[in-house]
Amino acid sequence: MLSKTQSISKTAEQLNMAQSTISKKLKNLEEELGTTLVERSKGTKTFSMTPAGTHLLEIANQITVLWSKAHGLNSHNFKPMLTLASLSSLNQSIFPSILSHMHQKIPDLKMNILTVHSPEVYDLVESRQADIGFTLIEKITPTTIVRKWFSEPMVVVRSPDYKCPKNKIFSPQELNPEDEIFYSAGTTFTLWHDQWFPPADQCNIQIDAISLVPYLLDDVDHWSILPLTVARFIQQYKPYKIFSLSVRPPDRVCYTVTHKFPTANTLKVLEYLTPYLDKFSESDYHIHF
Repeated sequence: MLSKTQSISKTAEQLNMAQSTISKKLKNLEEELGTTLVERSKGTKTFSMTPAGTHLLEIANQITVLWSKAHGLNSHNFKPMLTLASLSSLNQSIFPSILSHMHQKIPDLKMNILTVHSPEVYDLVESRQADIGFTLIEKITPTTIVRKWFSEPMVVVRSPDYKCPKNKIFSPQELNPEDEIFYSAGTTFTLWHDQWFPPADQCNIQIDAISLVPYLLDDVDHWSILPLTVARFIQQYKPYKIFSLSVRPPDRVCYTVTHKFPTANTLKVLEYLTPYLDKFSESDYHIHF
C-alpha cells in the first residue's frame, strides 16, 4: 500500500489506521532489516522507495504469489501447473508442438510459458518462479542442475527465389556481408561469425526475433545463418532454401535448467514433460535437412 500511495497519511486513511501506527511499523521494519526502505522528502508528506525498498517490494510480491498458491493446495480443484522459461526461438519453433501434444494427453495440466533471455533462466529457476528453464548458457550454480538437451547445426537460409543447385555448400567467402541478416544465436556462434565476417554489431540488419526473418529474406540477395530448427520453422511461411557451410559454425547447444531441490509440483510436471523432451532430442528433426 505504501509503495502505491507514497504517503503515510494516505496509507493510514485507506487502511483506517493511525499515522503513528504506520510510521512505527515502517521504522521497526527498517531497524529489523538494518536498511532504509523509503526516502522522506523534506517539507512534504510524500516519500520515494530506496533501492532496498524496491527490492523488498519485489520479494513481498513473490511471497504473496507463493502464499496464494499454498492456499490453493486444499482445494479439490487443485491442478499441477507447469511454468517453463525459455528463449523466444524455442518457444516459437519447438515448444508449440510439444506443448500441444502434452495438452491433448493431459488436458488438466495448467501451463505458464515465459519468454526470456538465456541469463534470466537461471534466476527464474533458482527463485522457483519456473519449474524448468531452457538456455544456451551452461553455468554451474549451487542450486541448479544443468543438462544438455540437444544440439543443432547452423545453416545458411536464402529466399525461395534464389537460384542455385539444391545441394550447394556455401563457403563464407561466397556470402556478401552487405546482404546479411544477422541473427543472434549465442556467444559461441557470434565468435565464429566475427572470424569470417565483419563484427556482428556492424551488420546492416541485426535481429533477435525469428518472426522477422521471413519478411527480411524476401529479398533474393539477403541471407542469414540460422539454427536448423529456426530455418525449418520459417519454411512454414514459404519454401526458403537451406544450405550447409563448408566451414561449419559450432552447433547451437540448448541446455535444460532445473532446481536441485524441486517442489512436489515441479516433480510432477517434469514427470509429464520429460518424455516429450527426450522424444525430441532423440529425433532427427534438429539434425538432418
